[in-house]
Amino acid sequence: MLVDYTSSHTYSNGLIPVWNTCVRLSFFLVTCSLLVELKARFKYEETLAKTDGLTGILNARSFKERSGNFLELAARHCHPVVLGYIDVDNFKAVNDGFDHSEGDRVLKTVANTLTQCVRTTDVVDRLGGDEFAIFLPETDIKGAKVMFGRIHKDLVKSAADAGWPIGFSVGVAVFSAIPDTVDEALKVADSLMYRVKKSGKNNLLYQELPGHDAPVDEARK
Repeated sequence: MLVDYTSSHTYSNGLIPVWNTCVRLSFFLVTCSLLVELKARFKYEETLAKTDGLTGILNARSFKERSGNFLELAARHCHPVVLGYIDVDNFKAVNDGFDHSEGDRVLKTVANTLTQCVRTTDVVDRLGGDEFAIFLPETDIKGAKVMFGRIHKDLVKSAADAGWPIGFSVGVAVFSAIPDTVDEALKVADSLMYRVKKSGKNNLLYQELPGHDAPVDEARK
């Protein structure tokens, strides 16, 4: 408005500069509002792309991306890492005996239990279906047994409290020699989990994978 008044331009009505200022201010406020809304919408869409729609934890793609960053750091500093693969035993029995909404409740409860047990630096995700994964940076076999022992105990308790006829098969791979990719680590942990399933389900199996020429430690719950 000051520019309008101090310019050499003459107006037929003294209120025109005021009107011009109001129009410009309105345009500025609308533009700012749209930018704020656009930014919030972009952040929301970004969050949706990274998380599992049902449980709210990371999806497989984001898990691999974040865990991959930790793998690079671990390889650089020669620190051990742990990857646990968790499968819900007899999950189909819940869907068949109750309904799919109860199955969704199971998956949400598993996700909540996992996130409550881990540290802020750990990475939890739903790989898909009734399978979950946890990545623990800078953790050795001793720390893995403490962490996953508590996780399995809490998962079993939550299922018993809800009356669900399920269990949890868990394969835990401890890497001193860091694998090249997260997919390689997942493959090892997944193999351990299936060995648990074949041997009776609802248990844990640990395997330490150190450097070449070093012994391998393998233990059940």
